[in-house]
This record gives sequence, C-alpha cells and structure tokens, in this order.
Amino acid sequence: MYPLKTKDQGLHVFKEFHASVGQTSRRKMKCLRIDNGGEYIVPFTAYCKSHGIRHEKVPLKTPHINGVAEMMNITIAKKVRSMLSQAKLLKSLWGETVRTVVDLINLSPSRRFNSEIPDEEWYGKKSFHGYLRVFECRAFVQVPKDERAMLDAKTKKCIYLGSPRYELGFILWDSATKRIVKVRMWYSMKIRQSKTFNLRSQRPLWYTIQGERFLK
Repeated sequence: MYPLKTKDQGLHVFKEFHASVGQTSRRKMKCLRIDNGGEYIVPFTAYCKSHGIRHEKVPLKTPHINGVAEMMNITIAKKVRSMLSQAKLLKSLWGETVRTVVDLINLSPSRRFNSEIPDEEWYGKKSFHGYLRVFECRAFVQVPKDERAMLDAKTKKCIYLGSPRYELGFILWDSATKRIVKVRMWYSMKIRQSKTFNLRSQRPLWYTIQGERFLK
C-alpha cells in the first residue's frame, strides 16, 4: 500500500511497485488498468510502453468495468472509517490506518483464493503474523533521559496504529503532542491478577522501549 499526498506522485510510486514485483514474487507485470483520469494517461502510457506493459484505460463513469478493484476500495474505506470512529482518532491518520487494514486483508484467508492467504500466494512462502497487534490499544513509550526531569514520568501513553511490514518498529500516535511516534522495540507488560484488578475489563497493554533492552 502506497498512500499518496498528491496525485502527481502516482507514477513515481508505481515505478517502486513495479520494481518490487519482480523481486518479491518473481512475476512479470503484464497489464495495468486504470481510470481515464488526465493525470495518469500521458506519463503512465509512456512508462508502460517502454516496459512492455499493456495499458488499459477504463471509460469515464464506468467503475463496474474495473469492479474487483472498486469493490476492494469500498471495503478498505469502510474498514478505515469504522476503525477511526471506534478509536476516536483524527481523520488525518487515514494513511496509517489504510496500511493496517490492507495488511490484515492480505494476511487473512480469502474466498477468492479458496480460503488461502493472499500474502502466501504472492510471496510463495508461509506468512508471519507475530508482529500484529490490536489496533488502537494503549502503548507506553520510554521518554529519553535528556527530555525529562528527575521526577517526571519515564513513559508516555500512546495509541498503537500499526506495524510496517518493510520497516523495523511500530507506529504509535501521541495524542498529547499530536505526533506520530516510531519505536523499534516493544515488550508486553505482565500483570498479575489481584482482587482489586480485573483483567477482563482492561485493554491489552504494550510496553515499548526504544534503544535499549528490557531485562525481566
């Protein structure tokens, strides 16, 4: 998934995707079908022609011709809308949420692939789910020593947004500073059940540490 800030980035991102296709799946791209938008016709046509890719242009106001892609866009939009609403997050975080939604779709069994996982069909190997976490769960990030006073809290609470598949670390949202935080390491906090603490009523807690190892 490649979120775009502006449409003129489309060709540059497509070149990155085209280069990754042969490296990750060892397949050759044969056809590209896009809508008849003016920003895609000239640059995409020249690039596809130079690389032997058939460039199909869908007529205007006929989304049903490209029905598979249009239905997937609707599915992704619905999931993103629901997740942002449930987590009460800003709409500007749609890019990180879309990435998480697409990863979950690619790592889930699909009826189109006879209940097989799309990610495994594409890469030809067993997929890994160990990096997945619950969207919008609480996360605690360690505050560097040079950014806190002696009696200040050592951690700050954030919200988990996703785990980039091609990057080391996790993406969190700091609601206090309205900034996205990226951390490299995380560890779950083990909480013992007591009479005054009900584990079932609490959301999962994730304790993240940046730049150092946590010792049990």
